[in-house]
Amino acid sequence: PALTGGLSRRRRLQGVAAAAALLPLLTLVLTHLRGHANLASDALLYLLIVVLVALAGGFYPALLAALAGSLLLNWFFIPPLHHWTIATGNNVLALVVFVAVAALVSSVVDLAARRTRQAARASAEAQTLATAAGSVLRNPTEGDLARCIGMLDTDDDRSVFDVVIAIAMCVRPWNAASYAITAGRPVAAFAILTAFST
Repeated sequence: PALTGGLSRRRRLQGVAAAAALLPLLTLVLTHLRGHANLASDALLYLLIVVLVALAGGFYPALLAALAGSLLLNWFFIPPLHHWTIATGNNVLALVVFVAVAALVSSVVDLAARRTRQAARASAEAQTLATAAGSVLRNPTEGDLARCIGMLDTDDDRSVFDVVIAIAMCVRPWNAASYAITAGRPVAAFAILTAFST
């Protein structure tokens, strides 16, 4: 699955805007506090910004914030200051870990958003199917049965077999199987006919 599938374009743009506003602001504050905070504190504060950006905008805005934050850390806080070179291997390790942790947190936030959207869609589909099934069971008409069978997603036929079979048992099973075939759901039709042939 794509790493942008969980969040809307608007939300990703909000993440980019948050990074564009918060990273320079944090850099300004930290440069004024240069003698009072060490590199570990600076890196943790930049990581906090990356996490906030991940929450707001997902993976790619947070990854962008992580890379920008690492460049800002390097330029303003890692000796030699205002150079793209890094004097010690320990500082290189700190930057690499910073970017890795930021990328991992960003991917987890994006995955959580994608799963939330999938769960909401599945819940809505289940509610719609339950409503249609209730309608069929209370007052079975051929139109209700056709609508209920037509709502079945071909990928989800196995998960709705029990619902289709329960509906078919309460109404006309041969009509249910016929509508399932007409709707292009041969697996559901087979399940209905199998339930009544035993």
